[in-house]
Amino acid sequence: MSKLFKQPANAGEFELEVKKSRFLVRWQAICEKGEFAPFLQHWRQRYPDARHHCWAYCIGHPQNSLTQSCGDDSEPSGTAGRPMLSALVNKGVGNIAVVVIRYFGGTKLGAGGLIRAYSGAVSQAMDRAEFIEIKPRQRVVVCGDYALEQPLRHWLSLNEGQMLDVSYAARVAYHIELNEGPNDALEAWLGGRAAHLKRI
Repeated sequence: MSKLFKQPANAGEFELEVKKSRFLVRWQAICEKGEFAPFLQHWRQRYPDARHHCWAYCIGHPQNSLTQSCGDDSEPSGTAGRPMLSALVNKGVGNIAVVVIRYFGGTKLGAGGLIRAYSGAVSQAMDRAEFIEIKPRQRVVVCGDYALEQPLRHWLSLNEGQMLDVSYAARVAYHIELNEGPNDALEAWLGGRAAHLKRI
């Protein structure tokens, strides 16, 4: 799996017409699954008279199938959401939600035509989008004492890390996020501090 991937720099819009059917593509960056439902609801309310609101999202790395989903919204199964998602993966785009709003033009496109239209609309939209480069992240837990918190926060600030949460008990659990990869530098830093690293 390639380490770097692309994420949209901003929200965007694109429109494709195929045999008088209009395919309106709308996308934005998302980093959590909970951001998707409000995104889709917004566009359903914005275009309530459209025939279909087909969708796909990919959270994190585009090659991670566990954080992807898609929907056909009453188009024939497999003719809309899956081709849209495939277009995102083929373009190497992650952390994205996309909806294609279809206004039927009176001519049936057939299964092959729908697949080409939905995948083509998203693919062409991504050709026009602006991106930023993202390094995949990983979450780990550091177990130590109370005195570790401030030094650990300082180490994270110098090493592109982030403190997500702290669970206070007999041993304190520091939930942190780091760039994906070996944790040798952190483990070496923890070595003399009576603390250890636990991957989650």
